[in-house]
Amino acid sequence: MLSTAVGVWYVQDRKSSRAEFVRDVESRWLEANILCNQAQRVRDKAAQWETLLTASQSALDRAEKLLNGRESQAPDELRSRIQETPANT
Repeated sequence: MLSTAVGVWYVQDRKSSRAEFVRDVESRWLEANILCNQAQRVRDKAAQWETLLTASQSALDRAEKLLNGRESQAPDELRSRIQETPANT
C-alpha cells in the first residue's frame, strides 16, 4: 500500500515538474517574442531598437538554455516556435 502511494506521488511530482519546466520555457519564449515585436516598432530609434533586440536575444537564449538536454520534455510545437523566433534567425 505504501509503495503504491509513493509511486502515485512520484508520477504526480514528475508531471508537475514537467509542467513547470514547459511554463518556464514558454515564458522565456513569450518574453523574447514581445521584445522582438517592440523592437520592430522602434527601428528608427537605434539605441532603443538595439536594447530591445539584445533583451529579446537574451530571453531566447534563456529559453534555449532551459531546453538544453531536456528537449524531449518540451512539446514539439514549443521547440519549433523557439527555433522560428526572429531573434533566433
